[in-house]
Amino acid sequence: MGLLKEDIETEAEWIIECFESDGISLDYSVNSLLQLDIFFEKNSKDGKPLPDGRLSTDPGIILFAIGAYIGQTFLKNDPGAEWITDDSDPQGDLNAAVRFSTGEMVWPMQRAVGRLKNGLKDSIYPYAYELMKNHNIEPFDSGFWNIRE
Repeated sequence: MGLLKEDIETEAEWIIECFESDGISLDYSVNSLLQLDIFFEKNSKDGKPLPDGRLSTDPGIILFAIGAYIGQTFLKNDPGAEWITDDSDPQGDLNAAVRFSTGEMVWPMQRAVGRLKNGLKDSIYPYAYELMKNHNIEPFDSGFWNIRE
């Protein structure tokens, strides 16, 4: 593997291709993050991947790629945001952070892991929407409230 920042960019693009193979479009918009919450609802239950779901094979790689996509979405919607990574950290893939132009920091890969473990309590879309409200011109997609249907 290369530098963590390069891996993040590569994996974010990979997860877009994976979702496209299922007919789901991810376009780095904040509203596209709703698709990640829907994905978790369809492929996990009680903090664990469903046996025949998309998370059942190598969930660590998938969670990293989802976290990478979340972070890249933040970067594309806040031009002053940047990845903070440490290639010498053995847990660097989990500890990669995004620092917003405001100085606030978030950990997208940890959010993806938390979404799997804690379900809707750690939803991605409303969390990201709130973080990006000063940069986001898209209205909140109220379809989020129906993702369990």
